[in-house]
Amino acid sequence: MNFITAIQALVDAGVDFVIIGGWSAVLNGSSYITNDLDICYSRSRENLKRLANALAPFHPRLRELAAGLPLVWDEVTLKNGTVFTFSTDLGVIDLLAEVPGLGLLEAEE
Repeated sequence: MNFITAIQALVDAGVDFVIIGGWSAVLNGSSYITNDLDICYSRSRENLKRLANALAPFHPRLRELAAGLPLVWDEVTLKNGTVFTFSTDLGVIDLLAEVPGLGLLEAEE
């Protein structure tokens, strides 16, 4: 997982997000080993556009779908779901719109 490149792309695009899961633990001193990046993101319309644009160059594809099945990668797709598990050119990225107890990223409607 090219963690630095993925996070830098999100930051550069101005995406509102929080790192959760294994990488959050690692960044807080854990010796836990993880091979994916889990993030919680704001579902505001503008943030969904920024998120879609930031990850587009890394060719996200749903892990659960057979290879070659089409995926429309845009903010509408992201708006229509709350949990996505993607394989990308950088590695596995999981997007979670809702994480109980986090409460930081409420969408501005």
